[in-house]
Amino acid sequence: MKKTLFAAILTIIVFSAGLCLAEVVVNSVSASKAKQDRGRVWVHLSADITNRGPSSGVAVVLEGVDQEGSTVKVKDLKGTIPPGSTGTLWGYVVVNQVEYKKIVKWK
Repeated sequence: MKKTLFAAILTIIVFSAGLCLAEVVVNSVSASKAKQDRGRVWVHLSADITNRGPSSGVAVVLEGVDQEGSTVKVKDLKGTIPPGSTGTLWGYVVVNQVEYKKIVKWK
């Protein structure tokens, strides 16, 4: 297995394990097209999160899904929200135009 593939798989495993321990509630997700250029679309994503865990480090994985509910694109958001508080995590994801047209919602 190539080093980069192994590192990517290990990162996903560690990230997923961290999410299993996280105690967060996603209250809402919003997405808006920020820019479009050369067949690519930059999408601004934000999620209102309530941190019910003991640590201020939080992370969530957002999925862009099509009409059938199949995942088209995935984006992780990480940040700091004090325990017992609600805050917003945000980020950008670049999606090719064909994928962008398939996405009906982010969850």
